Amino acid sequence: MREMSTAMAEARPDEGPSKAARSVPGVMPRPPAGAEVAAPPVRRLQTRMPAGAGIVAPGPRVTAPGRAKAMPVPMPQVGEAVGADASSATLVDFGGGVLTNIHVQLIFWGTAWVGAATPSAADVTNAVANILASPYMSALAQYRGVGSGVLRGSTTFTGSNPPNPFSNGDVTNLITSCIEAGALPEPDDDGLLFYCVIMPPGVNSNQANIIGEHSFYWYTDYDFPFDIDINKAHYAWVTNNGTLAGVTTIFSHELVEAATDPEGSAMQFNAPGVCTANANSWCEIGDLCNTTGVVDGVTVQSYWSQVDQKCVVPTGLPAWTSMGGQINGGLSAPRNADGRLEVFTRGTDGALWHIWQTARNNGWSGWDTLGGFILGRNVATRNADGRLEVFARGADSALWHIWQTARNNGWSGWDSLGGVVSELFDCGRNADGRLEVFAQGSDGALWHNWQVAPNNGWSGWYSLGGQIQDVLVVASNPDGRLEVFAKGTDGAVWHIWQTARNNGWSDWESLGGSILDLLAGGRPSRGLRARARQRPLAYLADRAEQRLEWLGCARRVDQRCPDRLERCRRPPRGFHPGYGQRTLAHLAGCPQQRLE
Repeated sequence: MREMSTAMAEARPDEGPSKAARSVPGVMPRPPAGAEVAAPPVRRLQTRMPAGAGIVAPGPRVTAPGRAKAMPVPMPQVGEAVGADASSATLVDFGGGVLTNIHVQLIFWGTAWVGAATPSAADVTNAVANILASPYMSALAQYRGVGSGVLRGSTTFTGSNPPNPFSNGDVTNLITSCIEAGALPEPDDDGLLFYCVIMPPGVNSNQANIIGEHSFYWYTDYDFPFDIDINKAHYAWVTNNGTLAGVTTIFSHELVEAATDPEGSAMQFNAPGVCTANANSWCEIGDLCNTTGVVDGVTVQSYWSQVDQKCVVPTGLPAWTSMGGQINGGLSAPRNADGRLEVFTRGTDGALWHIWQTARNNGWSGWDTLGGFILGRNVATRNADGRLEVFARGADSALWHIWQTARNNGWSGWDSLGGVVSELFDCGRNADGRLEVFAQGSDGALWHNWQVAPNNGWSGWYSLGGQIQDVLVVASNPDGRLEVFAKGTDGAVWHIWQTARNNGWSDWESLGGSILDLLAGGRPSRGLRARARQRPLAYLADRAEQRLEWLGCARRVDQRCPDRLERCRRPPRGFHPGYGQRTLAHLAGCPQQRLE
């Protein structure tokens, strides 16, 4: 990899004039008319649940393909279920009771739960406990202050097996029998009690296509001579398709509905085309939605949020907010000199577009075009004086750039840096503030072009040799020297570095390994820097082995430790697996020192 061609195909500009001397920026060439291909329409599979208190086994319904005026597909929210049946709904509060902090009592019915059931009763119990302890129910607060629930207990009843098919009467008889046997608490012991019977796999309801249901019945207890208890018992049953996700999806649907409308007399909705609020249909919070999400590792169904007018799966994480526009290329997001973020991307017209914060930490402008015609990604960085500069590949395969004419504001026209480059390019900043761009030439070698003074003027393209492919990353060492990492034709990670601050380059050297297309470079933390100052720290994503490694040893002579290393140090004091996970790295020194 050390003896490579030094002729940049088709383009090697002489040392060019400075930016200040370029009074008329170049015009970026465009491809022939009709070369731009519109993004394909998006199809989304949806399912619909008819009105009623129970969950109905979903059947497919495909929306007509189309294209939105802004983004072709709205950004899925963290905690938002995309593709809900109801596009709008009106809340009808009938004033009945709600279970403000529901207390769940699980009942596993049948001998099938004693053996090697899939999922097991323990799996379901743990998943339900996670749901109740998670942020999943947090959006219920809008419905008269309904909050999270608790798992009161779990029991397995093996005195009989459920009939197949079973009826609601079979379920209520089981609950009553367990109460009278002392296996379950009575309804009057806990006004927030919610019994939930989980069926074994393959057992179905006598109601066609109904896979889950919640309701209530009157429980009567007579203790001689004068103690007569008549109480409402709130319950649900859940069928089982043999998967944990299937059980938890149905359970979560019945859970939120029982909490907000336990008796069909509280929170219901009028949802056009879906269902109507009344005492017979029980058009409830889960009936308006048909999609699922994952909360704390458990699959749950979305439910309707009247405040948001959409179906949600609250996760406790921040929600995505759309910035509009239609993008068709990579994104970069540098920070202005005053701290405001600015985002750059390729629009569907091939031009470079940008959007920026109107104040530090808050507020965004609308999208605005910077013109040009670029291919794919862009790289945005900041000059020594704080002005932003963006690099992109033009339709002529040359590297083009555009820059702020003043700190935080104002843009030049597009100007070409020449060359014939691939999609592999990146930019670093030297210790003295000069920008330096690196790109793969048409000969496969690494080429570079640098500012001849901070903020101004460019050298022209020169080759660093090598043969690279797929990935290219530029990083800065603690002493300011630049270092470039790339994937070689042998699949290994290779690197080349400045031998002095701002100037001079080593030969290519292999770091070994076999990677696909993920590579990142960065400085070590303060505690690790002393151990690594003689050799750069690399973070390597080895997708082939699905792990990340920290190359923490001195120069590699061979990939095996310890005999073939000039020196292999122990982990720094205070280094532990948790730290390695937070930095997305594992120690890859001697095998006995590896933290897995």
